[in-house]
Amino acid sequence: MACKVKILLIDDESYVLQSFANRLRNQEVRTAISIEEALAHLDAGFEPDVVITDYNLGYGTFGTDVLEIVQSRCSNTLRILISGTPELIPLNEVTDLAHRVLGKTSPLLKDLFTQIKKGDLTSLTLHSMQTN
Repeated sequence: MACKVKILLIDDESYVLQSFANRLRNQEVRTAISIEEALAHLDAGFEPDVVITDYNLGYGTFGTDVLEIVQSRCSNTLRILISGTPELIPLNEVTDLAHRVLGKTSPLLKDLFTQIKKGDLTSLTLHSMQTN
């Protein structure tokens, strides 16, 4: 039996978290609706293979804040930044933080979920950022 991929999902919209968690069922998924909840998972010793975070987490907080922390604590973690409006993300600010920047409705996000469910993270850990 293949090892489950450990995933941390962060979004301030609970229905998005539930939808994504359902798509990634049979994996080890933790969800967080805020930076504080995400940090609580990390502080409790959860070391994700993949972090998928929304760009705008509300109340003046951003997914890039989470990705900075993850990058410093778990440097081998695949870091994905998502947004309902990815075209508004300042790419020059996220290039060093995110492996991918994807729209929440992008077909590439569906492909990403498929690869994660297969446990195929090797092709996802590209050094150059991909956007869509």
